[in-house]
Amino acid sequence: MSSANGSKIVTVLTPSGEIEVARLRRRSEPPTSEWESVWIARRDGETDWRRGASAREAIGLATGLEGGAWPGWLAQAAGKAERELTR
Repeated sequence: MSSANGSKIVTVLTPSGEIEVARLRRRSEPPTSEWESVWIARRDGETDWRRGASAREAIGLATGLEGGAWPGWLAQAAGKAERELTR
């Protein structure tokens, strides 16, 4: 990774416990490549982040959900993280 710019970290509550969420802007080599935004999430207290193209995907992966039909609570948690991190 050439350079990165991370957001603050917010915590959202899920049925699996608290999940920390952040938005990361990054650019790969070469330095002239375009910036991309990715979402990262992890269970509170863990060191490994799960990366997703959306807040919903990252939170789902951090809670151990596989892709497919996401539960309703996930949309609410992702919406809260997106609102807090994009203001």
